[in-house]
Amino acid sequence: MKSVPRAFWHEFRGAFERLPVWLPGTRIQLGDIGLLSPAGWAPVSTLAEQGVSFAVGEPGAPVDVDYHSFGGADVSPHLSVDGGPLLGPVAGVGSSVRYSFSRQGAFVLKATALRARQIVDVDAVAEQAYARYRAGTWQPGWTVVTEVGWSGPAMILVSGRAGAEATVDFDVAVPALSAGIGAGIRVSNEHGLAAAFVSPGPSTVMWGGRYVRDPLLGRTRFDLRGSANTASTVIDEALSFAELTGPEWPSEGMAKTD
Repeated sequence: MKSVPRAFWHEFRGAFERLPVWLPGTRIQLGDIGLLSPAGWAPVSTLAEQGVSFAVGEPGAPVDVDYHSFGGADVSPHLSVDGGPLLGPVAGVGSSVRYSFSRQGAFVLKATALRARQIVDVDAVAEQAYARYRAGTWQPGWTVVTEVGWSGPAMILVSGRAGAEATVDFDVAVPALSAGIGAGIRVSNEHGLAAAFVSPGPSTVMWGGRYVRDPLLGRTRFDLRGSANTASTVIDEALSFAELTGPEWPSEGMAKTD
């Protein structure tokens, strides 16, 4: 049986082609260089410190993300309003919804106004990294953060086992989920969750990175870390246990709900 982080990580990267936040709180920014392992993200340098120049593009347009694991997570109304059925969270009305999970590692991600920013001259960065790699000043395990996706309010629920459930309560002033989520969110009456993260302010929810891949056969490449199309390596197998990042912009981060 896969570990919860491993199952979550594999599904997340398959759905978004990006690496997920698992344990928030680790600062990470475009141009950071670090090592990834089951122990987490360990920064070691930056492109600037290595003398590598790079250019950053403008942030992308904001989009709302509402993702449920296919065949693994269901949502249903939990309360009623004025004796009638509640079809979903209603603006101006306190309400709750219930999430039910049918397998380990299934998850829910809701993020408002998700925006991405990227290093736009990746090929030029790659050439500079290759030169340093050949000179012995660039380590093969280094990962460069080349993309960061952050949102306003965000919520992630991850199931620890089949049959896990959780109620999410929305305060009176919180808009409907279809219009975004706000600060008045509480995860309650949960059992079987591996993790519950709620961020009322801006926080990083996904990111992308590249590393110098130098196979015994074939040419050296500046590959995406964790790409589903990349052949497995010892390092990538280790990453299945945890992919860590955290808020790049000032915020309280994502607080775990016990």
